[in-house]
Amino acid sequence: MVRSLAVLVVAFAPLVSQAQYFNRVNFFGSAGKSMTGRIGQADIETANLELGHAISPRVEFGTTFGVANIRQLKNGYNDNYGPGSRDVPAIGSTLFVRRHFGGLNSRVRPFVELSSGPLWSRYRVPAGTSRMNFLSQGGVGVTFHPSERYGIIAGWRFGHISNGGIQGDRNPGYNINVIVIGVQFHAMPR
Repeated sequence: MVRSLAVLVVAFAPLVSQAQYFNRVNFFGSAGKSMTGRIGQADIETANLELGHAISPRVEFGTTFGVANIRQLKNGYNDNYGPGSRDVPAIGSTLFVRRHFGGLNSRVRPFVELSSGPLWSRYRVPAGTSRMNFLSQGGVGVTFHPSERYGIIAGWRFGHISNGGIQGDRNPGYNINVIVIGVQFHAMPR
């Protein structure tokens, strides 16, 4: 996951340096598990770059670019891809909106957030369904600002990965719970 985050930083560094529209940048990782269902259970790890714009001291929106590893069972539906599990690399992008609470000069600011966007994977996710999916998430968290220039982010997200009916009768999806930890640069204006 550290290597994935480094690749993200190098790949998007020119975009970040030229993006005057964005007034804050987050780098964060997340990890979690799906709920167990008829298609089994998956583990997910992500490394993300998030570019955001505060439209007020309490509300921001933006986009997230991420790389993920999804560990899932090889078998799905009537398809037999062999026993055991496999790691499935994936890339995605989401649009998000986030609402902060607490005093504008607070060092600790809770937030709620919503995001959604496409997710493309090397193999079908879940197995036997589709390589093209959508990831929709809702979450809560807190940003701790030890200084004006950066913040530390911690939170929890509930997400749903599915193909949105692209694969017709094969749209089971994963419901996932993840923990998010990261760093925010160019903290929101206070």
